[in-house]
Order: sequence, then structure tokens, then C-alpha cells
Amino acid sequence: MKSFIAFLLLISLYACNQQDHQTAKSKLTRSDSLKMNNPQAPVSLQKSLSPGDTSYFKLTMDSGYHVTVPIKISAGKELFAALSSDDQKANIRISQIEFPDSTFDGPYGRELTHTIETPGNYKLIIGEDMMAGDRWKGDFVLKVWVR
Repeated sequence: MKSFIAFLLLISLYACNQQDHQTAKSKLTRSDSLKMNNPQAPVSLQKSLSPGDTSYFKLTMDSGYHVTVPIKISAGKELFAALSSDDQKANIRISQIEFPDSTFDGPYGRELTHTIETPGNYKLIIGEDMMAGDRWKGDFVLKVWVR
């Protein structure tokens, strides 16, 4: 009988712990997610780009995470992006691009050239290339420009 009571107590403690964990997870905001994926980045990375504008983002990748960089494009015909790192073993790529209509395209490599069909809010999602290399974490630079 004592073992049955101990078993019920153990099950109830486990259930309470799972509920608290799920509640804490659901309270994460977009800015919290950005901080977790890129702890050194400012909360708002969004840049507005027009033809001829170039922006550089110095970012940090934690192994197993991705970094999302919002870009507002006010005008232009093509979007260009390039990743670089001092670490020759940097296993990073532009995984996806999210368009203003919430559709996605990708994966890409370290460089991206894409026709701009409509101005608006775009997102570049940068992560590890799961098909090549080992897990990687470190600093890198994203260069984005519009023509």
C-alpha cells in the first residue's frame, strides 16, 4: 500500500512539473526567441532597405539554433544577401526566406539572390546546414542589399 501511495505521489509531481514547463514555454515572446537564438543582438534588428542601401548585421549562432533577421524592403527589384565568418569551419547557410505574404522559399547556401515581387516585410532565417559539416557556433556577418 505504501508503494502505491508513493507511486501516485511521484506521478502527481511529474504532472505538475510538466504543466509548469509548458506554461513557461508558451510565455516566450518573439523578442525572447530572438535573444535565445542570438543573445548579443539588439531586440529589434529590423532594417528598412531601398535600392542602393546595404546593411551589415554582426550576429552570433548557438549550435542547434537559428537566427531570424527581419528586413523591410520599401522598393527595389532584387534582394541580395551574403554570409561570412572568420571561422573557416562555419557551418551556416540562409535556410529560408519568408515573404510578406507569409510564404517561404529555401534552402539556400551562403548567398541569396531573389527577385522582389512586392515591397514589404521579409525575414531571412539563418541556420546550420544539416546536410554538411558538424554543429557550429560562433560569430558571423550578414550583408544585405537591394538593387
